[in-house]
Amino acid sequence: METKDKKLLKVRKNLHKISSDKLDEVNDFLEFLLKKNKNKKKHIQSLEGFWSNLGLEKIKNCEEQLRTIRKELSNSYSKVSS
Repeated sequence: METKDKKLLKVRKNLHKISSDKLDEVNDFLEFLLKKNKNKKKHIQSLEGFWSNLGLEKIKNCEEQLRTIRKELSNSYSKVSS
């Protein structure tokens, strides 16, 4: 697998082979890729409030019940795999 330095060297060599009128197109394409990459990083969503207003607030001792269910599931999985 090529390292980043080797890939950059390869791109530089190829850039020297391109005619000057095509360099603008290459630059436009590079700017497009950079902008596309920048937009991906901005697409961070928060899951805060995702479960709100679904009725889960009404369950008493919800965390304790979840722990119990997880423990039961874990025990049942260990029995099946044995």
